[in-house]
Amino acid sequence: VRWRLVEDRRTAMGIVHAPDELHRRAAAYLDVAKRRMGPNTFQQQLEREGTTEGAKLAQVEKSPFLSQLLTLDKIVRYSEILEDRLEIDRAYFAEEADAKKFLEAAKAKGFDEASQEQLPERKPTKGRLPRESFSKSRPPLEPVLDAWILEELLRLAPEGMTDVETSRSNLYYVIRLRGFRKGRDVVYSQVKDEVVESILREPPTPQDYSRWMEREMARCRVEYADSGARREKKGGSP
Repeated sequence: VRWRLVEDRRTAMGIVHAPDELHRRAAAYLDVAKRRMGPNTFQQQLEREGTTEGAKLAQVEKSPFLSQLLTLDKIVRYSEILEDRLEIDRAYFAEEADAKKFLEAAKAKGFDEASQEQLPERKPTKGRLPRESFSKSRPPLEPVLDAWILEELLRLAPEGMTDVETSRSNLYYVIRLRGFRKGRDVVYSQVKDEVVESILREPPTPQDYSRWMEREMARCRVEYADSGARREKKGGSP
């Protein structure tokens, strides 16, 4: 079913991959792997496989896996262009009192200055998350951005801040809405170059793929049928 969803969307969008796109996506894939593993571990893995980075790049570039990955990349990234998108700064606290103290400072001095004074580094009990950008239908999951907090954000003007918000993750948030971008009514062919460049600049994450697939699966109605059994029944077999 998942394969069918991707294939139907690929056909509808008219997705094809130019050789240069595959080459650059393979390089981006290996770059992500190198950063996750660390340069030394990555090099050791190449040596265990008896290959070089250049040979590995050529192997990945020509693999069916990469073509399928780039297809899903384009589908997911294009869907983000169609949707409303938010950019936020999120401060988190284990104690409500700390969150309230931060909110008062942020109202008086601004979110950034309050963060520098009260959140110099991230800790389990409080900190500031890296800036987050996400589609309205796919808010962050780690740490979770609850639906009721998203509703509050959608009521804000850019640069506005929420009050202290309680999350089901047992944290208290104060969030600044940096910006809101309305979804665009465009066909894929109009934005395909933009889509590719955004993928190469920052490839979608496994969480992005999962959220898109979960949403599409929720829209489907899957029916199972045994055509052979139907024919037997029509023929009057007991």
